[in-house]
Amino acid sequence: MNSSAGILERQECCASLEQAFAGVSTYGGRLVLIYGEAGIGKTTVVSRFLSGLPKSTARSVGYCDPLNTPRPLGPVREIIPPPKDETAGEAYYFEDFIRRATEHGSAQVAVLEDLHWSDQRTLDWLKFIGRRISQLPLLLIGTFRDDDPEGKSYLRSAIGSVPANHVLRIALKPLSPDAVRTICDNNTTRANAIYAATKGNPFLVSELAEWPLLDRSVPDSVSDSVIARLSALAPEAQSFLQFTSCNPGELPLKVLQATNVAKPEGLIDIGVRSRFFAASHSSVSFRHELTRLAIFADITPANRIIFHQRWLDAFLAVDDPSMNYDRIMHHAERAIRPDIIRHYAPQAAQQAAKLGAHLEAALYLKSACDCLGDMDNADAAEILESFAYEAGLSLGIDDDIISARHRAIAIRRGLSQSIQVAENLRWLSRAHWYRGEAELAERYIHEAIEILENENHATSEDLAQAFAQRALYYMLRDRMADAIDWGQRALGMAHGPAADEVRAHALNTVGTAMFIRGELQGEALLRESLALSLAGRFHEQAARVFTNLSECLIEVGAFDKAEALIEEGITFDTTHDLDAWTYYLMGRKAQLVFELGRYHEAGLITDEILCQDNQALLMQMPALIMRGCAHLRQGAPDAQILLAEAQAAAEQITEPQYLVPIHIALIEAAILAGTPDEARPSSDWLRAQPVEGLSPRKAGEFLMWEILAQRGPPETIGRLPLAFSEFAAGRFTSAASQFEACRSRYLAAWSLVAEATPEALGRAHRIFRDLGCETAITLVNRRLGRSSDKGLIRGPYRFARQHPYGLTAKEQIVLLHLLEGKSNASIASTLSRSQRTVENHVSSILSKLNCANRLDVVLKVHAEPWIAREAT
Repeated sequence: MNSSAGILERQECCASLEQAFAGVSTYGGRLVLIYGEAGIGKTTVVSRFLSGLPKSTARSVGYCDPLNTPRPLGPVREIIPPPKDETAGEAYYFEDFIRRATEHGSAQVAVLEDLHWSDQRTLDWLKFIGRRISQLPLLLIGTFRDDDPEGKSYLRSAIGSVPANHVLRIALKPLSPDAVRTICDNNTTRANAIYAATKGNPFLVSELAEWPLLDRSVPDSVSDSVIARLSALAPEAQSFLQFTSCNPGELPLKVLQATNVAKPEGLIDIGVRSRFFAASHSSVSFRHELTRLAIFADITPANRIIFHQRWLDAFLAVDDPSMNYDRIMHHAERAIRPDIIRHYAPQAAQQAAKLGAHLEAALYLKSACDCLGDMDNADAAEILESFAYEAGLSLGIDDDIISARHRAIAIRRGLSQSIQVAENLRWLSRAHWYRGEAELAERYIHEAIEILENENHATSEDLAQAFAQRALYYMLRDRMADAIDWGQRALGMAHGPAADEVRAHALNTVGTAMFIRGELQGEALLRESLALSLAGRFHEQAARVFTNLSECLIEVGAFDKAEALIEEGITFDTTHDLDAWTYYLMGRKAQLVFELGRYHEAGLITDEILCQDNQALLMQMPALIMRGCAHLRQGAPDAQILLAEAQAAAEQITEPQYLVPIHIALIEAAILAGTPDEARPSSDWLRAQPVEGLSPRKAGEFLMWEILAQRGPPETIGRLPLAFSEFAAGRFTSAASQFEACRSRYLAAWSLVAEATPEALGRAHRIFRDLGCETAITLVNRRLGRSSDKGLIRGPYRFARQHPYGLTAKEQIVLLHLLEGKSNASIASTLSRSQRTVENHVSSILSKLNCANRLDVVLKVHAEPWIAREAT
């Protein structure tokens, strides 16, 4: 038999890999994806490529295995040497890997095999490295099946996060009839039969080609072929292969020896010679997963349980169990050992969580929850609580999490552990808030506080956490006075370094509640919260401060401060891969440029945000609102549809911070359409809100549109910014000057419309024309007695020609080459410019984008793709 099945018709694929590796030193790192159906030869192509590399090239290979719960960061922990510091966490595999790869300098290769079986955290790693790969001397190869639907959305999302110009996709196709004929030594009859049965799948072709030549028939299936070859072996070899098929992936020899198999070396040798096994000096594995599965499927259920128990005993007997939690849990579940599951699941989950693998942690704990039965001790409660926490981080807030909390509460109450009851109630309140169930959220946080205030052993930190959460609840309901009160109570209880995160939380809430009401001292509290969060590495808390403070700065008209903070926050969020917070903050950036009259740019930003997959509705809200408002002011025909979509989403969330701007926009839309009465429901809703429910700026906007709609101002209104006060007093020219002074040109133009003199209307017309406000221009033309504005250059076209960060045309071209990973020398050669000129352009790009280095530029463009798109 010819053994070339794995490399026939794969020369072009190998050449593509070689070319990609050769380009790493010049163009930066690259992700290569090799995919196809099971048995198509992915591993063979990779192995052939690796064997042809220079011996000095650093290379590593990591494997994903089909375990019940995938090993957290499984393949990554194989390609990266274990940390010397046992306390090292996920940063060792993420940020530290970037640093080590950069310091290495020379091009290196890393392979992640079988990503279709990957754990979620490995895909997070793939995103993290992929976004930065253009600046790394790394060829990263990933293989996966494209015929396995499970997990494909997660994998697709991870791959989609990598810049497309640094991804090479290699799809492996089945072998041709001619290739199959070559494998069959030109036996045309046999080759035709095998090709008909296999459709050219290399593994299946090789397996059926093993069938004895004396037998003219071909087996009905590969399983029949594998079992037939297995049956030809001695009984002890058959049993050994069945036993080993119960442990997916590599079989470490020291674990195999602990299974008490008699003379395992001889049996392994039989498996290798009969082409079932591939062996190394320390392990053995099946040559292909399809072979293992065919043998495994032939084992009776009773024998599978016995075999899994033997593997479980072996993994428990060797080394530190913490090295094999994934295997211990896999075999305990298959051997139906609830005692082992309950004992090891919390430990496995703790290890997974330390690596940031919260999904896998939740799956381990879910297995333990399913094994609790009628247990009602503290250990059972702790398992339920841990599951609810980890699942909340990774799976979303569903009924299983709510049920786990309720069962934990019942157990803790039975054990008279009131502090733990209160802690679970606090988490229940938070869960119901995320589900939009405000009444239940308030009920449970009230119960938690009542318990803690009557519990002699409750610590100040326990109370501080509960008070801080209640403060957040009130802030999100726009009950700002209550939010400040409860937040200050939390601050009074939060003492010492251990309480820093609670303090940061409470400062964030109190500062936001004060600042949004126009109390400027709130800014200092928010900045204190940010400093605490950054120092304590409370990443999500810091992201929340960036978001809240930027919104407050926009509301008080401190646009320069807001712009600087938003850029800092986006850099922080992208550096720490906080995708949801990145896009939420980008929505606030859209709000900023919208307030500055850059509606075309606001639309670009929101369109990019809303095309991202797997975003929670809450995190889309700023972008949904700003998209509708930007289209409205530009006179786009879909504006009403987009505003209705944003309104439906805001009503689903129920938070006033989203409902208020939508209702104000609907009044504006009715005025622009010449039908102000159609916005009466929005007017009535806003008038019914408490005074503190609207920020001073939003209250001013509502008052302004109500006057323009000739409904008169609301009966009660809070403090207003000066420009709105002047408008309310009928001093429209003065209001226009005030609005222009604070860079709100659109509102200045409407003040001039209200003044209604020909001179004022002419000024309003010029402003609307500069901003590109089509519908408003039409309205002013009617009042001026004009029929149209034909021949005038609209604002959006002018703004489209301006780069949002002020990059020159030459800098935009250099930026595109920089994003491809090219060095300054390479860019200079490509553009026929001196290296000094390119260095000056790169320095200017870094300065204008507020980036410290080239890697920061790559991450910024990933978060804001329109930066590079303007150059195309």
